[in-house]
Amino acid sequence: MRKYIIVLIICAMMIPVITEAKKKNNKIKKQDLDFWSQTMEFGTPAQKKAVLKQIRGIKKPEITKILLKTLKESTNKSIKQILIQILYDRNEKAAYPILVKKLEESKDSALIATAISALGKLKNKKAIPYIIKHLNHENASVVQAVIRTLGQLKAVSTGKRLLSMLTNVKTDKEVKYDLVNALGIISYKPAFKILRQIAIGKANKQYYRAFAITALGRLKNNKILPDLYRIVTTEKNLMLKYRVIEALGELGSKESLRYIKKAMTDESHQLRTFAIKSAAKLKDKGFLKILFFKLKHDKHWQVMISAAQALHKMKADGVYKIVLKKFENSMDAKILLPLLEIIKDAKSLEAKKILEKKQKDMKFSSIKDKIEKVLEKWGMDLYKIKKQLAAKKNKKNQNTKKVKKSKLKKKIPVKKNKKPVRVYIK
Repeated sequence: MRKYIIVLIICAMMIPVITEAKKKNNKIKKQDLDFWSQTMEFGTPAQKKAVLKQIRGIKKPEITKILLKTLKESTNKSIKQILIQILYDRNEKAAYPILVKKLEESKDSALIATAISALGKLKNKKAIPYIIKHLNHENASVVQAVIRTLGQLKAVSTGKRLLSMLTNVKTDKEVKYDLVNALGIISYKPAFKILRQIAIGKANKQYYRAFAITALGRLKNNKILPDLYRIVTTEKNLMLKYRVIEALGELGSKESLRYIKKAMTDESHQLRTFAIKSAAKLKDKGFLKILFFKLKHDKHWQVMISAAQALHKMKADGVYKIVLKKFENSMDAKILLPLLEIIKDAKSLEAKKILEKKQKDMKFSSIKDKIEKVLEKWGMDLYKIKKQLAAKKNKKNQNTKKVKKSKLKKKIPVKKNKKPVRVYIK
């Protein structure tokens, strides 16, 4: 315990030093700022690229100003491409008017595609009219960028046009994947019929069917339930089964939840695991009973771990006690590591004893090290808990002593012997 306290004191002493160092690092020198600004204005493409590499990770208003100014004035394709990518990564709202302008002016396919993706990340629906102009572009990458961005922006008004492209025989096969996905994201209800045909059509490619299944889940139409259950029980492809379970979760109706529960009892441990993961995302309390059963009694370790993670995510009462017992009784690294991640949040003196014992018993250094880290993290908190428990115990002992003394002080009443009654016999 002393070891943990010393470590924590050293860490506490180091915090001001680290903070001060960070403050120094965050300050930009004026000479550096001037050099970067001048290089972006007067330098060669190679010099500009070197500066962009330097300032890429610095998120300061002064740097944003340089980036936007350069993008506005630059004529070099590769530099513009890098600038748009940086602004995309930074999700820079101020870049919107410049990106729209570049989209209108540019004829380079790669630049158009990057600008469209950057506008999608900004989540500004005003960009939709500028983006949709490129839906019939000759370059497939640009068309894909348009479709993905329309999905990101939830552009429901474009649903009819996207659906007509999906049904068109001339549409590129790769583009159709993005169309299916976008129609699902914008939840375009009229697409149900065609998406169902793609999902149940065994002649279609597995990935194409998988995309359609996910999209159908997003449409939230319960008419698809019998088809989904047929796929999950008859198909051998695990990816399709997983997509079906995900789609059932997306539907979110009582009937779809019943199908998820049914999948949890399937013979395939993989399907049971998929179903539990879907239940964890939904956080529906109706799953608690079956999840506790799976945690306690399922014979496959992956199912048991998934149930433990789901219950932990749902903050279910009593989960830590069972997880600690499972951790205590196992010597298998693949079980211990995920359980330790859950136990992290179960700091208690009981858990500390179990971890310390496991640390002594285990041969794997990786697990020993991880247990050590958890115990170090708990250090001061457990010390406080121990102190509080000791204080409570002392208080209880003092109270019991007081009660005993008060009982002794009370006078015990002495019963007087009654005179014997004489009985006369005639």
